Amino acid sequence: MDRTHPINQMEKFSVENEEQIDFENKLKTAYEEFKERVSEAELLRFQSFIKSVHENAWQVIEGKSDKLEYPEFAWALSTLEPELSNLPPLPKTKYGWIKLAIELRKLLEELPKVMGDGSIVGFGKWEQLDIGWAECVLSWLKNYHTPFITNPVHNTIPDKVSLCIAGDWGTGEWREDPKGPSQLVGEQIAKLKPDITLHLGDVYYAATQTEEQNNLINIWPSGSEGSYTLNSNHEMFDGPISYYDALNTHFTNQGGCSYFLLENSNWLFVGLDSAYHADRNDLYLTGNLGDDQINWLKGLPPKQGIIITSHHNGYELKGAEMMALYSQVMDALNGEDGKCRYQNVYWYWGHEHNAVAYKDRQANGATLKTRCIGHGALPYGIASELEGQPEVTWFETQSANDPDIPLRVLCGFAHIQLDGAKLTEAFIGEDGSVRWPQD
Repeated sequence: MDRTHPINQMEKFSVENEEQIDFENKLKTAYEEFKERVSEAELLRFQSFIKSVHENAWQVIEGKSDKLEYPEFAWALSTLEPELSNLPPLPKTKYGWIKLAIELRKLLEELPKVMGDGSIVGFGKWEQLDIGWAECVLSWLKNYHTPFITNPVHNTIPDKVSLCIAGDWGTGEWREDPKGPSQLVGEQIAKLKPDITLHLGDVYYAATQTEEQNNLINIWPSGSEGSYTLNSNHEMFDGPISYYDALNTHFTNQGGCSYFLLENSNWLFVGLDSAYHADRNDLYLTGNLGDDQINWLKGLPPKQGIIITSHHNGYELKGAEMMALYSQVMDALNGEDGKCRYQNVYWYWGHEHNAVAYKDRQANGATLKTRCIGHGALPYGIASELEGQPEVTWFETQSANDPDIPLRVLCGFAHIQLDGAKLTEAFIGEDGSVRWPQD
């Protein structure tokens, strides 16, 4: 049996699957409660949104669109309001597959496929049409919320220190043979015995209490001097209640706050919360710091260098366009004279499930080095749209030789070593190889 064929990936979604039926009932109940709670205008906005996401999903399947914009909500209309669209529901079972017109079945049989940005569209685990993403819809409808904490820690670290940073790592140990990417990446981090480890955020599917515990807390490779974790769009689906709980029970170096400062004689190392103030109606996809955090960032002391970390990206994937978050961060680093207070600025982000090193830029007198390291665990393929891009120095293209997901390329993390004023960095693959820089 071809385990990668879409119809065989639907085995678990049979009519007899009580777990799936129970989840759908919870989702429908949450939707009915949502309808009673919100205004008519809000309800119409939501229905229009899930219709557009559904139609975008079929456009991607049909090859009419090159990006699935909101994969977390791809199943929302199929489950909650299938009559809103003239297009058929996405098939949850083999029976649903067979009911589709032959032309649509043929299109689905061409899945999985890699999009230009490297995302994998398919029904397999963690692929963009994985029905498990509907957990995000359930949490969003319930609208969990907890107050923003504004007492960031300021911790001192040695002048010589090693750090490992992984983004979008929270898939948990979802398979044993072969091991999943997160297990392989975690093992490689542990082998390096770093002083500090940092997760850039995203615990899947929706960072519920169980997922936060099983997919992050129980298995995250701790640093000898401490571990830290950032808030993200997926943590925000839960309010981010379970994320804050994790800070208080496991990532205690952070003092219960979602942003922080580490400092030595030469460097500042900053963790930012780019998710809490992001737009809920946009599913928290675009980073936003909020005024409290921006003012805090403006007040940080000058050093020869600063390392910024965030979940959300400062550029769009190709590096040609800056996001609003870029301006928020870089403007906050400027002094009264309009010049950057730091000679060297490094910025590591996740969110985009890829591994990219961008070309250096000059920003208000500083040298800016930016890296996307959102390749900690989720499957992704070769991002063809990055080929030949003038702002891209390197991106991952090496096959992971994954028998279940043949299209997948290597997952990995960043290893940073500080020694006085010197910073050495490397992208490390799940196989332990140095992926970049390469001799």
